[in-house]
Amino acid sequence: MNLVSKLVAGTLLLTFGGVASAAVVTFQPSPVDLWDLDHYKAFTWRIDWSVPEGERLVSAELLFENVRNWDDNSYDLWGHLLDYVDATEYFADDQDGSDYFAELPGLLFHWDYTGGSDPHEIPLDSEGGKDVTYSFTVEQLGWLESYSADGSFGLGFDPDCHFWNNGITLRLQTQSVPEPTAPFLLLAGVSLLFIRRRSR
Repeated sequence: MNLVSKLVAGTLLLTFGGVASAAVVTFQPSPVDLWDLDHYKAFTWRIDWSVPEGERLVSAELLFENVRNWDDNSYDLWGHLLDYVDATEYFADDQDGSDYFAELPGLLFHWDYTGGSDPHEIPLDSEGGKDVTYSFTVEQLGWLESYSADGSFGLGFDPDCHFWNNGITLRLQTQSVPEPTAPFLLLAGVSLLFIRRRSR
């Protein structure tokens, strides 16, 4: 293999041989069940975290473990991404049946029980419970990156029925951003090959 061929081959390895590494971090509130998401309260959960330098956020999931409800007539659960909250806490006397955080941006989901086949449908307590996962959309990942840029963000939940659960988890996955120099090295290698051929 001549010098130019070796240069191009090495450049290709630099460009395509590296695989971006991924990292997963998880968070849980205290208490882990957020006071069992009581019907008569709204809740905030503060998380101190931001996307590490040199990485990007690729996924975010909220996991509700063994969640169940007591009434199959109707219920609502609102989940919000919040730019800032002071602490993980609950607000009492939220009994009006509407979204406590409605005036704030960042609505992640609104689960409204209709008795249908929604994958987020919560079973009755007498039927046991089930694990439910909510995955952030691409737009919502952008909100999270923006909100967490100062080192913290929050989640807000308003249950308008009682959602017993065994724990809530936020799972975030980041991926390293590839070095920007590799494409330039490839162009340099191809240019050298072109020049060598032209010189012949």
